[in-house]
Amino acid sequence: MHDLNLFTVLSNPFQILDKLRIMSSPMQRGMTLSLVVQARASKLSENTILSASAPLLQTFIFISEGMNIPLSDETEVLLRQAKDAGISFHETYSRNPSRPLTAAPKGPPEFSIFVDESGTASFDEAPQPVLCLVGIIVKDKDIPGFEQASDRLLETYGLPKKFEIHAPEFLTTTPKRPLNKLKLDERYALLRDFLDLGMNHAVGIHHLSMLKSMVKPDYQKKMVTQGLNAYTHTVVWFLLTLDRVCLLIKLGTRYKYFYDRTDAYRKDIGIIFRTLKENTNECLRFFCLNDPPIMLYA
Repeated sequence: MHDLNLFTVLSNPFQILDKLRIMSSPMQRGMTLSLVVQARASKLSENTILSASAPLLQTFIFISEGMNIPLSDETEVLLRQAKDAGISFHETYSRNPSRPLTAAPKGPPEFSIFVDESGTASFDEAPQPVLCLVGIIVKDKDIPGFEQASDRLLETYGLPKKFEIHAPEFLTTTPKRPLNKLKLDERYALLRDFLDLGMNHAVGIHHLSMLKSMVKPDYQKKMVTQGLNAYTHTVVWFLLTLDRVCLLIKLGTRYKYFYDRTDAYRKDIGIIFRTLKENTNECLRFFCLNDPPIMLYA
């Protein structure tokens, strides 16, 4: 019965969803197969073992179909044995071809999101009526390739590596700046090529804006009592929606949040992190975009 209890714990879908990052790794499948082997060595009947493992096998099917993750050959064999024993499973879509468990990735991919803001934290500044946050989500393994391609692109236009692209420089002439030697049509071509390069490497874009005039005075006061301002409040909701909506699709994989190296926001990041701690956002790590990036929280 010890083995069956383990099956029951592992096959609780809500527990698995609460610890999402184990679902996309082969560890859970390997543990299941190991338990089956142990159970078969005991006096439990084959039908009892397969019935106990069925809920977890159903969860694997759900993940495999929803995330296009192939099941292991060993898991597919166990599924066929369960079906032969009269156990049915809900299978909606065709799955990717299976592979041996030893050929599965050792862990889920990790992601980074690079975030920049436009606007200010003040509600009283008329020229800045909107505060906007935009984050580009990328797989960590794709970052080196993107950096190499970016360096080659900048060299093509006669610009130094690590050159930072800022919108105003594309529209006006800025003396003593590298971009000043490019004509307007060349600047447009560079911007187009750089955007194409970025979109080819990005997994997704997360965006959140606050139209300050729409925020009622009572809600502004509530934010102040919580120790938040327009910027920190927006970042908190940006991260919560990112974690609950965008990255939930990736089943809880850890991700790094890079924010611009604006000294004015260093203290605010601490407030944001403490607020998010109350929501047990275990996947989040904060980095400051410096050279090299500085890890602030984990």
